[in-house]
Amino acid sequence: MADEILSREEWIRVMEKRLESKDFEVLSYKLNPHNSTGGFLGDHSTADITVRLHKPRKCEKVFHFFVKAEPKVEPGKESVTELFKAYKKEGGHLGVPLR
Repeated sequence: MADEILSREEWIRVMEKRLESKDFEVLSYKLNPHNSTGGFLGDHSTADITVRLHKPRKCEKVFHFFVKAEPKVEPGKESVTELFKAYKKEGGHLGVPLR
């Protein structure tokens, strides 16, 4: 699921931050890569996360997130992103460690 940019536990932590609650259940998550070439320093996608909310009443809701990830395997780009530590800074505000 979601190409494992984040583990299931990390997606749950993202949703806990977003909902400011732990009273939900993640039903599914899916990563949708953008068809464009993206930016030089990253692969861009949208994540769709379906959750079942327990309060105030039970219901299912889909949340959409923009995802920017370190580029997969392209020579030259990895050294630039590592040099500037670009993804560690951007991901820190969610409390999710970046690999």
